[in-house]
Amino acid sequence: QGYGNGSFGSWFEFQRGWQEAAAKVSGILWVQYEELVREPAPQIARVAAFLGCATDPSLIERVVEGSKFDTMKMMAVKAEEAGG
Repeated sequence: QGYGNGSFGSWFEFQRGWQEAAAKVSGILWVQYEELVREPAPQIARVAAFLGCATDPSLIERVVEGSKFDTMKMMAVKAEEAGG
């Protein structure tokens, strides 16, 4: 198997197929994981706007902070300690 090839063919061809399909229809927002990790606030704002949700900067920042691994881990520990 060459670079990018898996059991079911080329990952790159798979990605290209999805991008071509997304370009042909409305109602699809393409979000790349790498962009979400690199710049979470603008990407979360894009998702919120796409969904018709509020894009207030303070709310976006709360979402960014709330979705960090350390924050989610802390919340899970607190929930477990509270019996949930």
